[in-house]
Amino acid sequence: MTRLSVSARGAGIATLLALPLLAATPVRAQLGTWQISGQGSGSGSAFGSNPACNQSISSSRSFDGLLVLAPDGSYRKPGGQACRRGTVVIPDEVGTWRAGRRPRSVVLEPKNLDELRTALAQAIAECSRAPVSVSVRRLRIHTTFHASADGQSLRGVERDSVTGSFSERGVTCSFGVSAAAPFRGTPVVTTGALAVPERSLLELRGGWLGK
Repeated sequence: MTRLSVSARGAGIATLLALPLLAATPVRAQLGTWQISGQGSGSGSAFGSNPACNQSISSSRSFDGLLVLAPDGSYRKPGGQACRRGTVVIPDEVGTWRAGRRPRSVVLEPKNLDELRTALAQAIAECSRAPVSVSVRRLRIHTTFHASADGQSLRGVERDSVTGSFSERGVTCSFGVSAAAPFRGTPVVTTGALAVPERSLLELRGGWLGK
């Protein structure tokens, strides 16, 4: 029976669990740059007709980073390297925000999911530290948050799901990952101007992958 490397399965899924983070709101006092922090957790599994595919993994980590809201209704979440020693860079998540159902609530709608999906597949392959071919078929990012009445704090959650497949040594396995990241935020700059922060949201404390 063909054996798949633990690094390819475990590190690849762990890469996916590193992705969830952030959010936004349509009140002028909340435009600008926000400092976000929270605790993200997720679980993933690989499966297939070959028993070598079968593996599950879960992870939980604290995170912090920046979120930029523009007065024209757009937002930006900076990307970054998925692996500390990697070369693949996850592009910025960009899109628009709209009012949610609750007062002072917002829903983020990413517009570059295809670009993110392609980069994610490349990052999983690189972070797996093994010769694997990766395909991400579906990527869903759903972020909502609720701002305080004075517009000086926010609370929300991002929920992500990813499905796809990877091939190693002639064996193809499917995978699925789901993650949730509740967060809180305080304003750093609330001038209404779009300022792109230099820090990457994927550069989490200690890193999800550890290598």
